[in-house]
Amino acid sequence: MAHFASLPNELICEILKLVQAEDLENFAQLSRNVFRLAFPFLAEHRALIRKYNTLRNNKDPVSIETLLINIIANPCVGSYVKKVELGPLMESEVEADSANAYTKEELEMFITAALESECLKRPSEEEVLDEREFWSDAIKDGNEDILLAILLPLLPNLAALSVEAKSTRLDWYDSAVEQAASATKPTLCKLTHVQLNPRGAHSYHLAEIQRFSALPSVRVLSAPRAKGMCCLDELSPDANSNVTHLKLWESCIDSKALHEFLRGFPKLQSLTYSFIGTVYECPHDAFLIRSSLLAHCKATLQSLTLLAPGCRNMSFMGSLRGFEALKEVYTEWSCFISQAPESRGPQLNDHLPVSLAWLKIHDSKGRTKPRYEKVIRSAQYAREHRLQKLKWLIFGGTRVQWTLETVDQGLKKTCSNMGINLIFSPYAPKSGD
Repeated sequence: MAHFASLPNELICEILKLVQAEDLENFAQLSRNVFRLAFPFLAEHRALIRKYNTLRNNKDPVSIETLLINIIANPCVGSYVKKVELGPLMESEVEADSANAYTKEELEMFITAALESECLKRPSEEEVLDEREFWSDAIKDGNEDILLAILLPLLPNLAALSVEAKSTRLDWYDSAVEQAASATKPTLCKLTHVQLNPRGAHSYHLAEIQRFSALPSVRVLSAPRAKGMCCLDELSPDANSNVTHLKLWESCIDSKALHEFLRGFPKLQSLTYSFIGTVYECPHDAFLIRSSLLAHCKATLQSLTLLAPGCRNMSFMGSLRGFEALKEVYTEWSCFISQAPESRGPQLNDHLPVSLAWLKIHDSKGRTKPRYEKVIRSAQYAREHRLQKLKWLIFGGTRVQWTLETVDQGLKKTCSNMGINLIFSPYAPKSGD
């Protein structure tokens, strides 16, 4: 049997033409001769990486339209796109009765691609008799949104997607993402990071976020300023996600909706949620949120951030001892420390899991120095009896009036001797923390 090194250079060059873009670098390392023959291919390969690695719809030379045309003409171009970072999607400025913005050839390419896509919702028979005519009208009357919906399934190596909240007209790509989760042909199967950014008064709704979380490959999902009030009937009860890191900061979601939403995250390792509401809204139910996490991801959750800096009446969360892998907790004073009689004080030994290493408490109200000292003593007791991994005790917030220098010297020395880092800080929670 002939060895690969003995193949004629002409045959090796033909093989190089067939190597997938993501495999070319490794293939070129087979031998010095293969690397020499691959050099022209590598030069072109690296130029394509620089040009197509990231798509931004507001920067030249690559727009959604240009990239889609290039991929249809040369499908391997799509494999170079790893990130899509989209600002506001542009609506067509073409009037309904004016000339089409696309050339005849471009329009034909887009229509054919739409017909072949598994991720575009098909028109019903009642809506249209001629599907080709339907897509022609939709594309002529459309904008970047429908081109993006055609484009996304053609990006096999897309790893990160960042988009701004849609307006009422920009919903094709949202539908395409929903269809991608159940497409027979692998689609968006390497997409691991999704960020859904708000745009002005528009924000992503919890039901829309649920569609993105259904993509099997997504692991990190961020949606600042998400919305979801009184929306239980809009959420899918059968949702099941592989997301491990969920970030919903500065959001306005009621506790019951968030409780239902979190049912679909059995593999969650990190949750960041901060509630931004008004003083007229009812207290946020931290116990209900904790119960959902405890029921569905108690064996996987490692980091929990639960904040409501604008609400002074955050309800008590309850014990976290049931979480088996929880290493870090960052939460409000009122939802973590129960309003027990002053003589008893907070019982951290009863409430915390043995795996905990970081305890960060944010104070939106402000307390007396003796209250802080009672918490410190309780942490010391817990460290001595159960929580051998507890290393950090942090009090933060603009209403924290005390500093490390004002705390009892004996408490500080005991913390240091036990390996607990005690910190007071005016730090307040910011987006994404």
